[in-house]
Parts: sequence; structure tokens; C-alpha cells
Amino acid sequence: MAVTGAMGSGKSSFCEILSGMGVKVLDCDKIAKSVLFEDAEAKGLVRALLGEDCFGADFTPDTAKIARKVFANAGLLKKYEEIIHPRAEKIWRALAQKEALCAVEVPLLFEKNLQGGFDASVCVFVPETLRR
Repeated sequence: MAVTGAMGSGKSSFCEILSGMGVKVLDCDKIAKSVLFEDAEAKGLVRALLGEDCFGADFTPDTAKIARKVFANAGLLKKYEEIIHPRAEKIWRALAQKEALCAVEVPLLFEKNLQGGFDASVCVFVPETLRR
């Protein structure tokens, strides 16, 4: 099952409830971050794309600098996502297959056309005034 919704809509809270009920929950954003920090090939590609200044002396990604660069340039964002997203998707799909029941928190489910890979999807919605 996919769980999606706008930022601040309560996806994580909903997933916590599911987890408390014994459902395995995977967070795509956390998995993508783990790819950036733990996948040496991905780190190298991101470093080549965005530059040395997005990494510390110990090759640790500086996520704030990375975010500033990619969100200011749609072309860079697309290339960055082409590095990170397929690797993250491979991980969460493999983990989800091992579970009888699994919820995958996918903030960009429909934007990235991933809905076809799930038996069901839940969109958490609250009015914008409440989200703020």
C-alpha cells in the first residue's frame, strides 16, 4: 500500500498509527537519504553533478547545500533525482516484497507515476489551513 499526501498533511502520523498496528512502514524520503549517504557510487555521481562544495572534507553530503542547488535549478533537480530515486525505489520495492502487509510513504507517488506498483494507495488529506 502506498501512502501519499501533501507536505504537512499527516502522512507520517498515519504511518505511525499503521506501524503501531503491526504494519511494516517504509519511508521513501529516509531511504533516498540513506542512498545519498551510504551508496558510494551515488555519492560520487552527485558530487560530480553538484560539486565538491556540497560535501564535507570527509565526503559527507551537506544536504542543506544540495537542497539549495537542486531546488534552484530544475535541470539539476531532474539529474539529481535520476541518480537517487531509482536506487531508492529498488531498495523500498525489495523491502516491501518481503512483507505480507507493508505501507510505503511515497510523497511524490502520482508526480513520479509510481501508483501502478501498489495494490492500494491512501492519500492523507487535511485542509491547507490545518496543514499550516
